[in-house]
Parts: sequence; C-alpha cells; structure tokens
Amino acid sequence: MTKSSSKKATIAYHHGNLRETLIEKGLEILREEGPEGMSLREVARRSGVSQAAPYRHFQSKEDLYAAIAELGFKTLKAMLLDAARQHPEDALARVRFCGEQYFRFAREYSEHFRCMFGDYWRFDPAQSAACEVSLEALGVFVEHVIAAQHAGQIDTTQNPMHLSIFLWSSIHGYASLYVRNSLFFIEDESLKTNELLNDILDRTLRSAQTFNVVTHQ
Repeated sequence: MTKSSSKKATIAYHHGNLRETLIEKGLEILREEGPEGMSLREVARRSGVSQAAPYRHFQSKEDLYAAIAELGFKTLKAMLLDAARQHPEDALARVRFCGEQYFRFAREYSEHFRCMFGDYWRFDPAQSAACEVSLEALGVFVEHVIAAQHAGQIDTTQNPMHLSIFLWSSIHGYASLYVRNSLFFIEDESLKTNELLNDILDRTLRSAQTFNVVTHQ
C-alpha cells in the first residue's frame, strides 16, 4: 500500500467505513479460504489496519460472522419484499417468487448464506441483531403465506407459521445442497437451477394446498 492510498484508507476509516471494510475482507477470506482461514488478525492485515483495530467493532471472529449474517438477512429480506411489486394481485405467485428469490440469494450470496445457516456463530435472540433481521425476513414470507390462505390458494385450516416453515424447509434444503456442491453428480447446471428448482417449488406448493399437521398427544 502506498503512502497516498494508506492516507486515503485512514481518512475513510475515520469517517466510519472500517466496519464495512472488515466485513468485506471477512467475506473475501471465506470465498478464498473458508472458515479455516478466518481470524481478526488476517482481516486486519487485509484491511491495512493494526491488529487491534477490528476490536473496535468485533470482539471475536464470531461477532464478525454474525455481522456478515445480519447483512445477508437484510439482503434476503429486500429480495423477498420485491414479491409484492412483481405479483401484486396473486398471493400464491408471491409465495413462489419468494422461493425463487431464496434460491437465487443462496447462489449469489453463498458466503453470506453459509454464515447465516452454518456453525460459525451461535444464534442468540437476546444479543444478536442478525436474529432480529432473520425474523423480519421470515415475517415477509409469512405475510405472503397468510395472503395465499385468505385467497383460498393454500390450506386455510392450518397455522400459517407451520405452513411457512414447511415451505421454507423445502427450498432451504435444496439451496443448502446446491451451495455445498452436494449435487455434484448432476452435471447439467440448467437442470439444477431451473428444471429441478421449478419441480421442487411445484410439488411443495401443491402439498401446501392440502397440508396437515399431525399432533401427538
């Protein structure tokens, strides 16, 4: 880093951009080396700051993971909110669109996705902003499910949260398999991202039309 670029970086950090830079470099490490390469020391080195600087924002690398997860949930929430604009008159189409957006998010923001649903940090609703935003994102989806129930497009007798988790689990499972390259045996990428995705969404939504919860006494 030249003296000029170092000075510019210092000025930028003074104005509050260090946290964003640390998150960006953390994501860079995850893309290149995975969680094994993550440390606040390495994040500081790549950010061009002292080893102590990251601790102004993150007490541990788990705190950094939580920040990456929070950013991911915010991005996902924004993508789900777009359903209302794309399909203002059809609630079931909005539910389906959310499934498509969820898979798209997992593909395009795979490092965020792994942080959001991996084992890098512990969900603690009492302390983590990421948990709060995750519930907001889920809330957007639940609203569309409720609207589809009111329109008579899916089972109206069931708890909407049960239905939402059922639908979410189906697409999340597929997205997780894709992100972790567990579908390596399917060579045709279009089959994985289009045909199979559409088939999963079709079957899952049809199941939601006659969804039943078995209660054990």
